[in-house]
Amino acid sequence: TAAAVAGAAHGSRASPVPAVMVTAPSNEEADNERAAAAAAVDLQVGDTYRDRKSRELESRIAKAQTHMEEVQAKLAGYFHPPPDLEEELEELRGELEAMRLEKRHFEHHVETTDSWWSTIGQWSARIQVADYVQEERTGKVLPLYVILVHRINDPDAIGWVVARPLSAFEMLRKKLK
Repeated sequence: TAAAVAGAAHGSRASPVPAVMVTAPSNEEADNERAAAAAAVDLQVGDTYRDRKSRELESRIAKAQTHMEEVQAKLAGYFHPPPDLEEELEELRGELEAMRLEKRHFEHHVETTDSWWSTIGQWSARIQVADYVQEERTGKVLPLYVILVHRINDPDAIGWVVARPLSAFEMLRKKLK
């Protein structure tokens, strides 16, 4: 800690803090905690999937942040922290970053879906290119269609390009039957 470092600088000796073994909860305990959190999240009436998922992600992030702060507080008590605590802290940082990334991906998906739904019926798909390509695995020559998807009557709108073989359209037709 800062006090231990300051004491060492003035010639006094910091008393060593005993090593404490920190164990992660067992899989069963972690599963029970997740189930309890999910049940608490699902109890609110009238929520959409988006609301429940968002709250669940925020709750998981908050718990991970709290756990990480607890480990950091334990580490602050050591002049020479044990490696297992430092490893746990690094693992928690990675998990927390992964959860934050998952939340950002979810938020982006929600924004994209909302944007798409708000413009439903205003989209156009046009075959831009029809060509033949040789499949790498089998060497067969197959038709490939490049499709341009964009908003109708909006030349500045962003769209996207999709390339699909004829077989993809055949599968789609079978699924829609």
